[in-house]
Amino acid sequence: MQFELLGDFHAFEGDRRIQIRSMQVRALLATLLLAPGQRASHKYIADRLWPKGDYNPTRVRSCCRKLRSYFPDVMPDSNERRYCSLRVDRTVVDYFRFEDKLELARLRQGADRIGTLRDALAEWRGEPLGEITGADLSDERQRLDQSRLRATFLLLDELLKVDASGFNRELRPALRRWPADQPLLSLELRFLASTDGPSRVRQRYQEWTRLHGAPDAKLERYVDQLTRRSVTKPAQPGVPRQLPPHRAPLAGRQAELSALSEALLTDAPANTGLAVVTGMAGVGKTQLAQHWAASVEGDFPDGTLYVDLNGYTANGSPEQPGQFLARILNDLGVRPRTPTVDGMSTEYRTELARRKIIVLLDNARDVHQVRPLLPGTGSSVAIVTSRDRLMQMIVREHANEVRLGPLGHEDAVALLTSKLGAARMRAGAEHVSEIVALCGGLPLALSIVAAQARSRPPEALEEITAALREEGTRLDSLGHRDAELNVRAALSSSYGTLSAPAAELFARLAIHPGPTISRRAVGCLAEDTPAVAIDELIEASLLDEPVVGRFAFHDLVRIFAADRAAAMRPEDHDRVDRRVSDFLLRNTWACDRVLTPDRGLPIAGPDDIHVVTPASPQEAMAWLHAEYATVTAAVRRAHARQDDRYTWLLSMSLVTYQWRTHRYADAERYLSYAAVAAGRVAGPADQAMVYRMLAGSRRGLCDLEQAKADLRRAISLSEAAGHPLSVAHSRHSLGLLHRESGEPQMATELFESALSAYRQFGDVLGEAGALRGLGTVRFDLGDHEGALRHGQEALRLFLATADINSQASTFMDLGRVHAARRDGHSALDCYASAADRYAKLTYPRREATALLEMSEVLNTLNRVPEARTALREAADLLRELEPAAANEAESRLAALSESPR
Repeated sequence: MQFELLGDFHAFEGDRRIQIRSMQVRALLATLLLAPGQRASHKYIADRLWPKGDYNPTRVRSCCRKLRSYFPDVMPDSNERRYCSLRVDRTVVDYFRFEDKLELARLRQGADRIGTLRDALAEWRGEPLGEITGADLSDERQRLDQSRLRATFLLLDELLKVDASGFNRELRPALRRWPADQPLLSLELRFLASTDGPSRVRQRYQEWTRLHGAPDAKLERYVDQLTRRSVTKPAQPGVPRQLPPHRAPLAGRQAELSALSEALLTDAPANTGLAVVTGMAGVGKTQLAQHWAASVEGDFPDGTLYVDLNGYTANGSPEQPGQFLARILNDLGVRPRTPTVDGMSTEYRTELARRKIIVLLDNARDVHQVRPLLPGTGSSVAIVTSRDRLMQMIVREHANEVRLGPLGHEDAVALLTSKLGAARMRAGAEHVSEIVALCGGLPLALSIVAAQARSRPPEALEEITAALREEGTRLDSLGHRDAELNVRAALSSSYGTLSAPAAELFARLAIHPGPTISRRAVGCLAEDTPAVAIDELIEASLLDEPVVGRFAFHDLVRIFAADRAAAMRPEDHDRVDRRVSDFLLRNTWACDRVLTPDRGLPIAGPDDIHVVTPASPQEAMAWLHAEYATVTAAVRRAHARQDDRYTWLLSMSLVTYQWRTHRYADAERYLSYAAVAAGRVAGPADQAMVYRMLAGSRRGLCDLEQAKADLRRAISLSEAAGHPLSVAHSRHSLGLLHRESGEPQMATELFESALSAYRQFGDVLGEAGALRGLGTVRFDLGDHEGALRHGQEALRLFLATADINSQASTFMDLGRVHAARRDGHSALDCYASAADRYAKLTYPRREATALLEMSEVLNTLNRVPEARTALREAADLLRELEPAAANEAESRLAALSESPR
């Protein structure tokens, strides 16, 4: 079954188009497909199908029966009272495919993001919901159109960074479709500023205002920036722009915005490039900082970095800066030579000194969490938001403090108006001043009141105001106007407005450990379809959607929700807790099995949990990238509770991802937890496996002696328990370390011991790995024939397995052997095979290494044009990963181009 909404409305079964003669049935099907959770009340349906008629439940039920006759497999045999629903998988509806691709694009960068956005927009065939007449689906059509506009804007924004002609070509039809859209205009003006200069920007701006009226103040300021000074060129490929989407409009705060500009943009002596936005929870620190950063992004051509430090999480101690440094360096394309916190911090500051970047560090707990993430000298600037005033930063780093207080009366009224609309404000005008006073001008409290009012008739403002006066209905009073204002009271008041399903989901979400939660994880938590409850929580300002498809609590809201979770029946709380942990463990392991098929872990769980099925290593890595902060939070929580099973299994399921993204410090930390936990609940062979992975992590941190100690511990555990294969695995790993330590004799003995055991027990992968190890030792000793013999035998065995990574590594070994034997043609074949496999695995660094070594061989064979091609491809792969290595490749390319050959 397939359903098409993004153009003329059609339904298909296989290749056969289903002819739906009744226009009301067509409209009902479209309404239910687009309704939250594919579920709608009879009143909701009637308002759309018969917009001019009275609500008649009989007509709705009759229409539902007709729809069921067309689609018995997707419509339940019976619906709950006064509701209709469908059961349709997202993959069979073009709109949901479009939304899922759009979400995936947000996780990608550069050419991958552009390609995914084009793929998403290709789902559109014309005007949405075409060939449906007589029904009022204007809201649905507008929502679909806005989604298309959002995707188009993202594509244009990405094209503007890398492809000016492509941007200009795509912009024309977008402006014809949405001529009055201000964000599109801002992109056009930025493009004109870089091509035609300030005068053309002003001319186009004046043309637009004559047709569409005055724009908002933000766009006016942006035009002033573009026309009063030289314009920054479009950002280069790979430039990070990490500010969360869908920022709410800012009410007031002009003085604070000016203070930030004065502190960070001027040449005044007091400008240290650091600003601290401080104030109470819920006062709007994050909103202010994001708004300012978005307004000046054009002044910072090298990007915007955004990090939520989760300083006040309710789930334990705040995260340490090492995790964030690893992610930021990865985003900047820097591979740290010393992946410790100090080493990464030094390389981070060095990189920022060469660039002009905004760094926004949100929700800081204390100065110790922030200091390693601050830029040093150079043109980059940093904004830190915190409930704490961070006096050490103000005194020692001379950071400029911008203190944020509650909104003034006019700004608070403006905020209410923006959320309620002018009509509702007029209907309840006599209550507005009292609401502002009772909320103390606090943006969070005002948003909660607005959420209540939006879901009720306009005259309900009187009742809402009366409820605010009743302190007995709230945990704390909102009546204070000073810094003692209790936000918990506002949260309690909002919580009281929720329906039973939303209130239940609200409590359950607090049991989830992560800073964000995916839509699928919410589905695992909810008893029923969660979409309606999620929307209700978002409307009540109790849940945010910082990234499409991922949801997050504000820190204080999470604490409040945790109180609600604590009030659940213990058996219900424990059941949800276990289900969350099982969801994360099974999905993390499902991705790890794609990356490392030969690692076995004793993991099982409920069959009704949705488990991802990545079709490729790229998809597995993307899932782990999106969920990494959540899974590591789950490890920390399990460790704090001494929940040993989840501590060691979650930590082990993350190792491959951590190694491939150079998060060795994280891997060491969590595997240290895992070693203790496994010692209490796991068997000796599994304990030994943990110590092997811990040793590998310390190897990545260049702590070879401690890694050797870990492996000796693994061998001891395995021998005591009588597990010869576990002994072999550990000896093989120890052999790798002795080889790297320059101890070929010891390495050889360990590899040979492991090889004997692998052959005895028929472990083909182990046998191949041990043979490969022996081959590398022979190569180190200059025995090229011995290296070739061992390497070829290892490759023969690896090719009979699914271990593509080991195949590629062995081809690299053989390429080096052939090159040393001056058999250039054989070396080229091996390097090409390795590069192809690394490309399939999305290992750009290793693929680039293969190409670089290939270029050396090509050059010795006097195949200079091919050598240049290999160098050029390697430089392209390295440019976003390791700029320094890319520059070296380009220098070699330049030298090769100047060669007389």
